[in-house]
Amino acid sequence: MTSKAQRMPRIKKTVSFSDVPKIATIPPNDSQLTADSKTTSQNSSSTWVPKLNKTVLTVPFHIPMFAYSLFEHYNITTDAVSAMSRSLVVLVAFQVVYALILMQNISESPKKKKTKKTVKKARVRAPESGDFLYVTFACGVTLLGTLPLFIVLILFGAPFTVLLKETYLLAVHISFLVLLPLLIVYKIADNDSEVQPSTVWSKLLTFEVADWYKQPAFTMAIGGVVGTWLGAIPIPLDWDRNWQTWPITLLVGAYGGAFVGNVLGQLASLV
Repeated sequence: MTSKAQRMPRIKKTVSFSDVPKIATIPPNDSQLTADSKTTSQNSSSTWVPKLNKTVLTVPFHIPMFAYSLFEHYNITTDAVSAMSRSLVVLVAFQVVYALILMQNISESPKKKKTKKTVKKARVRAPESGDFLYVTFACGVTLLGTLPLFIVLILFGAPFTVLLKETYLLAVHISFLVLLPLLIVYKIADNDSEVQPSTVWSKLLTFEVADWYKQPAFTMAIGGVVGTWLGAIPIPLDWDRNWQTWPITLLVGAYGGAFVGNVLGQLASLV
């Protein structure tokens, strides 16, 4: 071996990522993007809300008959305060019966369906003691709601210094007409439901519930409010009719609007 040994050249090891096989990525097509957007929108509006069974029992046929009795039996055009006061007792009685009918025809929540035994039973169940207790509680809340409604009527142009009795009685009639069914169907507190009532109410008030127009109790409330607003139109007209006195036209508008709103919701739910 010679002193000048030939040195072997060092081979440098290099790593190149270019040799790694690339995984082909397929961009999503338009149909996939559309499906994803639909899924996202469905999840955003998938809040379960109570629904009424599709039955004629939930149609408030007593409302137009009661509105007719205001003129025929109670003579509201002669003395509005006396007629509205005497008819209020009958209205509350009718609405309590209607509330019990609604409670028997509310669809069950998914939580109840999961925990319920698979036993066939009728669509309309018998009233329970808890139903009467909740209806009583809802009537109390409805009565408390008359004061905010009275203030709203004042803010929207009701007489402030005169006719206060008429305005307050109007608020009581409207409250029991549209607020009580809402409290019955959508509840204030329900431990058996997977969705909190506060979430349901916020969705309803912002119209974020899917197919809200298919909710007869909700459309009934909308119709009652719109009917009350439309009922104020004939008052300033120069017709000199006794039924133009405050608040007869607003009261009739509330009754007519509530009934029409409920019927429209019932018909929409059939589609």
